[in-house]
Amino acid sequence: IGQFEYGTRKIIQVFENKQDLIQKYPNYYFQAILGCCNGTKKSYNKYTWKYIDIKTNQIVHRKYSYKKVKI
Repeated sequence: IGQFEYGTRKIIQVFENKQDLIQKYPNYYFQAILGCCNGTKKSYNKYTWKYIDIKTNQIVHRKYSYKKVKI
């Protein structure tokens, strides 16, 4: 899961799994982050969140399309 600045879409951090994200941000509502990843929400807590394929460094959209992103 990738954490991006809202508006600029500059990548801040990539989390390999849900547990890593929850460990870093224990007070964040994970379902809201999933909503961003699935495209039903634009942002959560001043960030945008997207699924990222760690092997290819691409954003994985809800419909399994890919977009390259610099990590």
